[in-house]
Amino acid sequence: MQILIAWGLKRGYAVLAKSFTPERIEANFKVVDLSQEEYDAVGKAVGERSKRTCPFYASKKIDVWAESE
Repeated sequence: MQILIAWGLKRGYAVLAKSFTPERIEANFKVVDLSQEEYDAVGKAVGERSKRTCPFYASKKIDVWAESE
């Protein structure tokens, strides 16, 4: 999770990680410094999407990646 948090922060996103486990909450505050190579590798794995998901959309089973008409 820390790698994805670091990747999002490096992209300029406001990252809000959710957890109920105290150890994971504490771990999420430890920011990892990604090299440019690591950053690019995560971007390649995730894909260059212009939209980001939200739990609201996921819970409603809406395809957020579908093109708007």
